[in-house]
Amino acid sequence: MSQSDYGSGSADPPGSLAADDTGKACRVRFWGGRSVGVAAIGVLLAAAACSGSSTTSPLTTSVDAAPTVQPTTAVVPETTAAPVPTTTLPAYATGDDEFLFDETKLHDFELNLDEAKLAVLDEDPAAEEYVEGSLTFNGETIEPIGIRYKGSVGSFLGCTSSGFGGGGGGGFEPSGEKTCTRLSLKLKMDWEDDRDFYGVKRVLLHSTKQDASHMIERAAYWMFKEMGVPAPRATHARVTVNGEFLGIFTLVEQPDSRFAEQHFADGSGNLYKEVWPFDGVGAPKSEEELLDALETNKKDDPSVEITRTFAEEFVAAAPEDRRAVLERWTELDVMLRKAGVPQAGLDYLARAARDHGCPATALQLQAAAARARTWTGPRLPSLWASEFFELLRTIGWPGPGPDSAEHQAVQR
Repeated sequence: MSQSDYGSGSADPPGSLAADDTGKACRVRFWGGRSVGVAAIGVLLAAAACSGSSTTSPLTTSVDAAPTVQPTTAVVPETTAAPVPTTTLPAYATGDDEFLFDETKLHDFELNLDEAKLAVLDEDPAAEEYVEGSLTFNGETIEPIGIRYKGSVGSFLGCTSSGFGGGGGGGFEPSGEKTCTRLSLKLKMDWEDDRDFYGVKRVLLHSTKQDASHMIERAAYWMFKEMGVPAPRATHARVTVNGEFLGIFTLVEQPDSRFAEQHFADGSGNLYKEVWPFDGVGAPKSEEELLDALETNKKDDPSVEITRTFAEEFVAAAPEDRRAVLERWTELDVMLRKAGVPQAGLDYLARAARDHGCPATALQLQAAAARARTWTGPRLPSLWASEFFELLRTIGWPGPGPDSAEHQAVQR
């Protein structure tokens, strides 16, 4: 995914990723013309008739004398060029994404939209349809922008009136009106034009409503990054909608063509969202399914031939030959690092805890890492749940409950 700088003059699930159209740097130049004043020189001659006086004026002459010319210059004021008007671009148009994802800052996102449009969003959050609104950020208002809810089954769990987790049935897919105080949001900054917002065109604000610590997602991305696995940047932000403070959200980088350009030597391939080359029974995904999941190259008559060919070769290969297929078609070292993140990440956290003077926590994390290293091969979700529960027990979860005073403080 390629970085798209705006106005700065700079250009710029593992698998094959690629760049979409990158944003072009915009330079505005002004030319000013300078007027040249031309001085007019006039010559004054005066002749005085002799009237018996022998006195000769500097401006008089006798008939016998050669005429004396004394030039006089008419002074013309120098013409000054009119000032050239200048245009000051807003900070969001010239700033870069380093400011947006600065982990030392807690940004405020103030969203405003008509109550009628907010009601449209609340009627069916899972429809993920944009409505028009505005954003005030860092003292500047950007409008119009697109605003919608975002998420999948887990994000909408218990937050819609029907569907999975809802009270009105409706099957597995979430549907119906919003029943939660907060849901994740997606902002489309280039709603009407090719506008960039601190180098990005989409802003993802995750509600983390199922994570009381609001740290799991951010810590997970950080862990992947420490392991050398490409991962989005993430930090925290405060979110307000129509003057109502909704709480702390996780601001997450959008995986797109800019991201691919930053993390891969060749960012010109395809980036897919929430899709694997194989279906649930191990057969290659159809071309239509892959095209529907495409995040980049949508405007360039995209081809999914590479992904389809990889899947077909992998399925057709004998078990002992499949590693060779993976090595030929994928960045196998990245895939292996991704698979090893739970164990190696726990080891890393254990060392960090020990280095920061928390020996008891370090021992718990070392024990958790040792247990995680026993996880091998595919297993049913129920078995994963059992393993994860045992892992939590290893590190002392849930621990002692709060006493009465602590409980009252939390309630307040």
